[in-house]
Amino acid sequence: MKKISSIISLLIITLSLSACDSQIQFDGGQIVAWAGEDTYSDDGAFYSRTATISGGDVICHYSTDNMLSIPLCNKPDCTHSITASSNCNALANRPKGIYEADGKLFFLENDKETEDLNMICADINGGNRRKLASVEYGVMSGVYERIRYKDGQVFYTSRDTLDIELLKEANEIKYLDKYIATVRSIDLTSGEVKVIVQKQDYEARISNFAVYEDTLIYFYSWFTAQSSGENGQRTAEEFAKTYRYGIFTVNLKTGDEKCLTEGYDRMALANPCFDHFSYDRLIFYSDDTHDLFSYDAKDSTFTAFAKCVNINIWYMSDEKSALFLENEEDEYFCRYDFDTGEITHISREGFDLFWLNGTITGEKAWFGYNDDNGEYCKGYMSRDDLMNGKYDDFTFAYYANEEA
Repeated sequence: MKKISSIISLLIITLSLSACDSQIQFDGGQIVAWAGEDTYSDDGAFYSRTATISGGDVICHYSTDNMLSIPLCNKPDCTHSITASSNCNALANRPKGIYEADGKLFFLENDKETEDLNMICADINGGNRRKLASVEYGVMSGVYERIRYKDGQVFYTSRDTLDIELLKEANEIKYLDKYIATVRSIDLTSGEVKVIVQKQDYEARISNFAVYEDTLIYFYSWFTAQSSGENGQRTAEEFAKTYRYGIFTVNLKTGDEKCLTEGYDRMALANPCFDHFSYDRLIFYSDDTHDLFSYDAKDSTFTAFAKCVNINIWYMSDEKSALFLENEEDEYFCRYDFDTGEITHISREGFDLFWLNGTITGEKAWFGYNDDNGEYCKGYMSRDDLMNGKYDDFTFAYYANEEA
């Protein structure tokens, strides 16, 4: 994409700059996407792009209003390069979960001097940065899957594959046989870091979660035995026999925890349901049978109503409808209405994206895709058009792997 002119960059100065305090209001309509790379809303997206091959990232914002991408830096002659403009306001070290609230910018960043993970607050133009909190050795575990903001707190998942305690005490690297999967919260006012959930098992992973009122709902997967093959490889039979997953809840006030899918060894919640969480809008899925289940929260029962060929790539939903593909060869998608329970067939003709697994933010549906040159991009279309089989009004937003 073309370089953004210095005049456009100066437009960022006009954005309001309020203080980081306990009155921070987070827009519940914004969603921090998979792996924390992009934050989508109907207004646009926050994301980062590589500054140089040697390292560094540039924090950018794409606006759906003017369809422009702008580095969050107000220096008119800045090249946004870690080598030529090392004091660029938009530069950050592997930022995750980039989010705006009350005119301030928030993101998690890898510490350049240590292995700590820092929570950063800055002006919307990237200046006046300050560290709100730090998670010791947080970079070693890495930030995985989801990062969410709610009520002045940030929640995120991580997965330790190293023995962090041994690293702290003896500076010795040792890989764990059983991984440690964790959900933490960071209070953006006090800087307090809390461990809310911690699970340890073979390849333990918490890959998605939602915070609903005083409850955290999360998806946890693990293996019941260590892999027998080289480099962690498992045969199909071994995978099926030892792989387990389910949905769990924990009360944020009392710490009480329970399994929402008790009695089902392999029952998952559709990923978009975490983004539009409501107990009467939950769709569960069995990878064993490919059945989609509606959920009755009153008696915790599941009712199969359709099938989905692969929920990871052929399913999307919001609080109104779910769109999915029953069979690969079908010429239509199925649209499930949450209010009526009715299923309507929607033509697939003209749907040129490789997968149906984007993010709905309200009026817009965002997708990742490859353009005609094979470059990975992000773009969007009308949510209503998608749900009604109209795919011709699609807008390119930005290149996901672009170098500045």
